Amino acid sequence: RYGNLFSNKQILDMYQMVLDKMQEANVDLKLIILTRGGNDPKYFAMENKFLDEITERFSNSTQIMAYDLSNEPNLCYGGTCIGLSDAVSQVNYWYWIVKNNAPNHLVTIGLSGYGDSWDPALMTVDFISFHIYPNYPVLNNFNDIASILKWFSKTISKPWIIGETGLSGTNQTIDRTCLNNNIIVTETEQKQYADFSYKRSVDCGASGFSWWTFQDYKYPGMYDECKSKEFLQNFYGL
Repeated sequence: RYGNLFSNKQILDMYQMVLDKMQEANVDLKLIILTRGGNDPKYFAMENKFLDEITERFSNSTQIMAYDLSNEPNLCYGGTCIGLSDAVSQVNYWYWIVKNNAPNHLVTIGLSGYGDSWDPALMTVDFISFHIYPNYPVLNNFNDIASILKWFSKTISKPWIIGETGLSGTNQTIDRTCLNNNIIVTETEQKQYADFSYKRSVDCGASGFSWWTFQDYKYPGMYDECKSKEFLQNFYGL
């Protein structure tokens, strides 16, 4: 959005197309819309306007479950930092934009877990969407994930979901030159993590669970360019 490639109206029309396709599919789907196109605070005013427009336009939609205010935000961007109190005030302001225009829709924010600079206890949202991933090269153990989930169960007073988790897995023979210290496991090991993380999340009180990503997607050129992060993305799909 920030490159002015599309107007707000064009973006909202795209969302309408998604909602129309959901209705045509005639299945019980609910949408969580990520409203922020970036994490730089200099765009807060632009975000305020966009959030006001999207929640007003879709205020009566029964297909929308929630608005996700931001994913994995930081307090510092490109050398510019804001205080935690400013972040809390901004989230509170966004929350009431949503509730004023669309009181039947929920509000969430995507955070990374304990140690996140945007303290989940201070955020005015209806639920927290946590993004957690096993540390590489931990395999067939997942004590790090177990520890994080236990911390959520003992510490987080708001409802929470696993908004993202995943582990790249494939049985293909691949060139691992670009992986650095990251690991792509076998599909069997990937399934072990999927089973473990889902069951443990439920046991620890999660209200929802999401996998990153649902199906494999081959990012163009990623086999030729040593971009290990994008390379891993090719094999997250279940």
